[in-house]
Amino acid sequence: MAVRFTINTAFDVTPAVIAPGISSASPGLKAFEPWGLTIEEGEKCFHRVLDPANANNNYGGVNLDSFKFGTFPDFRDRASSIGYAVRQLDAQGLPINFNTLRLIAVRVQPRIPYLVSAAATILTSDGTNSADGETITIDSKTYTFKTTLTSVEGQVKIGTTALLTLTNLQRAILHTGTSGTDYYCAVIHPTVTAGTITTITSPSTEHYLPLTALTTGSAGNSIATLSTALHLKFPYYSLYSGGVSSNPPTAAPFNGSVIIKIENGLLPGSPAGSPLASNLALLSTAPGLHLFALESPWTPETNGSITIAFKGDSGTADLDTNAIVTLLLIGN
Repeated sequence: MAVRFTINTAFDVTPAVIAPGISSASPGLKAFEPWGLTIEEGEKCFHRVLDPANANNNYGGVNLDSFKFGTFPDFRDRASSIGYAVRQLDAQGLPINFNTLRLIAVRVQPRIPYLVSAAATILTSDGTNSADGETITIDSKTYTFKTTLTSVEGQVKIGTTALLTLTNLQRAILHTGTSGTDYYCAVIHPTVTAGTITTITSPSTEHYLPLTALTTGSAGNSIATLSTALHLKFPYYSLYSGGVSSNPPTAAPFNGSVIIKIENGLLPGSPAGSPLASNLALLSTAPGLHLFALESPWTPETNGSITIAFKGDSGTADLDTNAIVTLLLIGN
């Protein structure tokens, strides 16, 4: 009796670093793919997840992010950066051979960005006003509380209450309010932003000023904080909890396009190099599943190849290409 296996693949690529040019998200992928395809007993299956961030092939003389596989029967990664040399392995880690192919499947879908937190902290006032000359340092910027402002950079006016003084510090960080009256600072704080001040009155009065790194990710955890003010305290010597990813990940639209190029006699037809050779080029501009299959297996030409290239909306780089491809081959 023939044995058949149904193919379902699942993968979970969690973010490790911030994507270049994207300060608000890390690239990751969490997906379950119910292919609904079958493998006959003795057949082989090749499956790869292709992300433009890991591309290694120069496509068409232009540095579009791409991958290239081919050469039969000893199936290889034919990327230009590695000299067409790397044999591909099966699930058991053994070199895979394809004497024949029965199906080529290419699934195009968006990458799913995980939201990544920015480092943060809270400056707490115990309700007693600050004294002249006390300081708050956030990263490399020091703010000095003064009863009378001068033209010295970083001064913050001490108000009539602790809340007003804390409000003036908030204005200095954000560069709002009136410079020269509430504070004396030339520009907004370069690495943090200040949130809305909240107040509690029981069991005692306290005011809270939240501070958040402008850039998401773990880098904000190195932003140092220091208070010499007796009645203003940070909970820790730096911002913290930056780089924590959300779960589940958030949805993201498909951007850019994917070029699928099957050539050099990979598909059945005339030999590679012949004017009638069976080549195919497909531009995918939306998520979808592309299947190339015959009822009976076919023998690919020796130099048969498939190239997957990612093209961003700007024309070249992958930074604005929110797309990922899974490639599946079944044969013997």
